[in-house]
Order: sequence, then C-alpha cells, then structure tokens
Amino acid sequence: TVSLVVIMLELTGEISYAVPFMCAVLASKLVGDSFTPSIYDVHSALLGYAAIEEPEAIRLAASVGDVAEPCGDRDILDIAEPITVE
Repeated sequence: TVSLVVIMLELTGEISYAVPFMCAVLASKLVGDSFTPSIYDVHSALLGYAAIEEPEAIRLAASVGDVAEPCGDRDILDIAEPITVE
C-alpha cells in the first residue's frame, strides 16, 4: 500500500496529493480485505508456502511472565556500587 502511494506521487510529482492518495489507498485496501483474502496469501497457499501471518485460531496468549524466572538481588547490577570479580 505504501509503495502504491509512492508510485502515484512519483507519477504526479505533487507532494500535496500525498494525504488524499494515502486515504484512498487505505480505504480501498480495507474494503478489499473485507471482501476477499489477499491474492498473495492465496497464491502462496496454492504453492504450498508457509503463511506469513499466523492464523487467528492458533495464536498463543502467553506472556513473558509465564516463562520468565524472577531475578534476585544478586542479579541486578547497580552502577553506584563497586563491582568485584570473585
């Protein structure tokens, strides 16, 4: 979508058309995506390539807190205190 706006700006040579071009391209993309899937996604699925985006059904809802371990006082470095190497 951004590349289309850049091409249109290069063809017209008018920077004052940037916002109308962006709005028109964004509106057409939103309307097109609501009716049909992306032609690139369909073509890559036909060729057997992996999807770029994960399908909505298998998105994970894990957060960092689920897999991270809490750190102790010895794990935190304070630059105000001298560091000794043992």
